Amino acid sequence: MAGADPNRIARRTFLGGLALGASASVLAGGPAGAARALSPRRRPWSTPSGYTPSGSLDVWVHESPPTNALLETLIAEYQSANPDVTVNLLAIPYADFETKALTSTAADDGPDLVKLPSWSLADWADKGLLVPMDGAALGEGADAILSRFPGAVLPGVSFEDTLYALPVDYQNLMLFYNKEHFSEAGLDPDAPPTTWEEVIEAGEALSQRDGDTVTRAGYLWWYTTPIWVYLEVDTLVSQLGGTILNEDGTEGNLSSDAGIQALNYYVDMSNTHNIASFDLVAPSVLDAFAGGTASMLISGSFTGPSIAARTEDALSYDAGTLGVATIPTWTDNTADVTAAYSWGWGVTNNADDPLLAGHFADFLTQPEQADRFFTDAGVATPYEGWDTSPAATANPGNQLLVEQVDMSTYPVQTPKFANVMTELTNQIGTAVTGGGTGEQVAEAFDQAMRRALR
Repeated sequence: MAGADPNRIARRTFLGGLALGASASVLAGGPAGAARALSPRRRPWSTPSGYTPSGSLDVWVHESPPTNALLETLIAEYQSANPDVTVNLLAIPYADFETKALTSTAADDGPDLVKLPSWSLADWADKGLLVPMDGAALGEGADAILSRFPGAVLPGVSFEDTLYALPVDYQNLMLFYNKEHFSEAGLDPDAPPTTWEEVIEAGEALSQRDGDTVTRAGYLWWYTTPIWVYLEVDTLVSQLGGTILNEDGTEGNLSSDAGIQALNYYVDMSNTHNIASFDLVAPSVLDAFAGGTASMLISGSFTGPSIAARTEDALSYDAGTLGVATIPTWTDNTADVTAAYSWGWGVTNNADDPLLAGHFADFLTQPEQADRFFTDAGVATPYEGWDTSPAATANPGNQLLVEQVDMSTYPVQTPKFANVMTELTNQIGTAVTGGGTGEQVAEAFDQAMRRALR
């Protein structure tokens, strides 16, 4: 590893602080330092002697066919083992999911258990909408539940040293590419780019144009999906030793040498090199890749199963047409970093029986279920020993995800993260469609953050 990343937290240090923060926070009934009383029906979890799960449980997730198909199977298995429980699953289109889940829960009309993205967790916790994860609620001591998960994945489901969700769908970024496109362009399909400079070179060979209009992008950014734009830029900047926000998340930090270099690279992919196109993203970058109008992109391990399903296995690992490789780095790299995120099973303060919600979340994150999610959907639920499980080598994407854990970094946790990623996406979109520069993006972003993060 070329350098240390400041946002990574050592397992021992993090777990020690987390255990203290969780116990103090549970007593307060809210985020650490916030004295928010819970009503009797929204009590902090406790484990009654001889507890038998019973009742109705509303669970909300975003639409994701491979993942939710398995989730429905697991719900049936859970209900069979616990016949007094009814689990009601609601899958919401991703474009609407975060807003609907947040506003409904805030109005006391939300789910008992929600699959929550790590980038939104701080906002939910800051608003008092989540019950802190007390290990006793799951029939284990706090140390036991914490020890199930590798420390590297816990910061994504924690805020102010308090655990608010059980991690699921951990991802870090890697390079996906179409091997057939590589062969057609005279490139070695078994030797993908390893540096961002090589991505440009390969992208120029892979791109197809009708005049100045790109009809096949040699490389395609996510462009219109805020969290993915943030993760892409975060990777570029972090590898150069910079950050998007300052250390405490109160100011923008892109008007630095690292920030400007990263943003110029991002913008110049279309504005200068003409190997990417904002117009090809609709309806999504994954659709463009599956449809053959993009040759390379960075994404998570879920991409393998997702692209195979979209193309009926025509573009897949099994067909030998889909390639995946370690995230590229800069030639003048200062840190081996790839951005990471996770989702988490969070118990909301709408839950009539938080213990039931915790019991089901515990079931979903046990190693047996975790391996099935990883194998069938490329969705990783890390647990101690997951890196040597058969699921970890089920396909090249899974294997690479495990290999890159130690170089992964989470975004800064801030309740205003939605403002951060949306502003960054808007500024880049303006530059890409209007011929702007990385310097302009950096200046406008940092200025906007001075207002938004006060």
